[in-house]
Amino acid sequence: MKAPFRDRAHAGRELATLLEHFRGTAALVPSFRLDVAPVSKVLYPGTTESGYGAVAYDGRFWLDDARMAGHGLAPAEVKRALGVIVAVPTAHQAALDAISKGADGAYCPNVRAGKSFTVADAGAEWR
Repeated sequence: MKAPFRDRAHAGRELATLLEHFRGTAALVPSFRLDVAPVSKVLYPGTTESGYGAVAYDGRFWLDDARMAGHGLAPAEVKRALGVIVAVPTAHQAALDAISKGADGAYCPNVRAGKSFTVADAGAEWR
């Protein structure tokens, strides 16, 4: 079987191509390893640092209602805008199906099935 990617950087570029339509939006695209649980700030529109909440990789979120009110943001509007997108460079079909059930969308340029699956098989020089 020929590896679909040359290396991790190539896999990342292919995944970024699938996510291009999120460019310029308020979408959060955390990057993480499986042994880390990232939390991303929910930023005020037009800022890169100042925020009013946080979103965890599993879709849980916390919003500071007082900060939102101070900036004229209604909690119902903000909560409606929060969503979870699954974006990975390679995945087994069953795993992608399972993790995508609670997501608003899934993006994966290399989905495989079968009895055996290793991430390393996705890259010719996977380091």
